[in-house]
Amino acid sequence: TVVAKRPTRQASRNELESQVRGLQALGATGRARLPFAVESLLNRLDVSANDSVWFFDQLEGSETYLDKVSPSGTLAESIGEALGAIHNLPLSVVTDAFLPEFNPADIALKYVTEMDKMAETGKIPANLLDRWQTALEDVSLFRYQPTVVHGSIDSETVLSGVVDHAEVVTGITNWAEMHIGDPAEDFGWVFGSALPELADAILLSYNTRHPNSDTTLRQRGHLYSELQAGRWLLHGLALQDPEIIADAEEIIADLAQA
Repeated sequence: TVVAKRPTRQASRNELESQVRGLQALGATGRARLPFAVESLLNRLDVSANDSVWFFDQLEGSETYLDKVSPSGTLAESIGEALGAIHNLPLSVVTDAFLPEFNPADIALKYVTEMDKMAETGKIPANLLDRWQTALEDVSLFRYQPTVVHGSIDSETVLSGVVDHAEVVTGITNWAEMHIGDPAEDFGWVFGSALPELADAILLSYNTRHPNSDTTLRQRGHLYSELQAGRWLLHGLALQDPEIIADAEEIIADLAQA
């Protein structure tokens, strides 16, 4: 099956071009190291200067919702395996394609800058801002080995299905944000799920595939999942979308009470 995409806004075109750069960076070598499928750009038809139709192959699988994943099932293990495989990719996959590289200090600074923008909205409770700031200033949290990071891991980008009678990750989409950075960025989805047994199972599988001494990955993953709520708020404000803003404010209020 072929999927045709024809973005009408410049922001959408930029996003699609970033996705294609990520797919090209993976190349045949990177894909061969991954235990799941990655889409391919089949063709591009330029209609005019700012109007193109992009053709991709359709990946098998459905979106993965963590509240439906069993901690003891094969899918939890497969998610850990998939994340481990991404973080095991050679750094050259990113560097050879001139994609972004962030060291631990860069990552902390990036989130501090974003947090300042969130604070300027006046919609983040003071206790939550204090919690984020304390974590971001804790140097001991940011002692980790940078890896290749997908950057957009969530329920929509992780596809799953049944293969040989086992539920597994069948594909991962949207490689627009691939970079060298903090592996915990790909765990925000997992640790933000409020499902500790499932998070433990996924992390156990991950550590088997990606042996490491990163003792604060879980803490950073929680932090990034919380900061994602602030990002969602900024996104809603930028679009002036009242539904997104209200949703973000509800999530932020819950976090502030946690």
